[in-house]
Amino acid sequence: VSGVGGSAAALTRLWDAAGLSATPGTDEVAGSSDFDNFAPFNRIKMYNIDDFKNRVARRWEELQDTYLSPSNLESHIKTIARRFIESGAWKREYNMWKDIGEGVEEGEDYDERIIIEEDIYEEVRYVMEWYRNNHEHISKQLMRWRDDFVEPYAITVSDITQIYNYLLGIETEYDEKLDLNGDGTVNIADVTYGFNIILGTEELQ
Repeated sequence: VSGVGGSAAALTRLWDAAGLSATPGTDEVAGSSDFDNFAPFNRIKMYNIDDFKNRVARRWEELQDTYLSPSNLESHIKTIARRFIESGAWKREYNMWKDIGEGVEEGEDYDERIIIEEDIYEEVRYVMEWYRNNHEHISKQLMRWRDDFVEPYAITVSDITQIYNYLLGIETEYDEKLDLNGDGTVNIADVTYGFNIILGTEELQ
């Protein structure tokens, strides 16, 4: 598509929303979400028009394991890909875009170059690899959009310090939240458990 006033052409693809992807091994979005750069989506999300975020989250919950499951989406995309090939549309698309990005040197425009595969199924593979890797992460992120979402309690180093202070008698007031492992008492096992949670070797029960 061309920009307003005939500016440079751009090919926007499904995976241009890759800002939703997580840093490997974390639930943190890597950089700013590209989704937030797309109008009118960004405005609808920002102002939560007509309960937009909650409705998206609940609809995703309904469909994530059926219509939007990785296997179902892959089947659907491959059906479309086959029609692209049979109709000749993919060959026309490839010929139109194949030279964009060729010869672009590393620098200001390097990350903006468009590389399109001649084999459409390589494009499908790329999309599905991203989707499979991020399906669960998307679920976790959208869950936070629900109107009944409650932020889970996160154990921090300050909690460990508070347990130490309690065991040493510096703090004398009992706080049940210090019983991190839920065994009914605050002891050194809670310290070990807390450190394991922070280090990611155990999950909070």
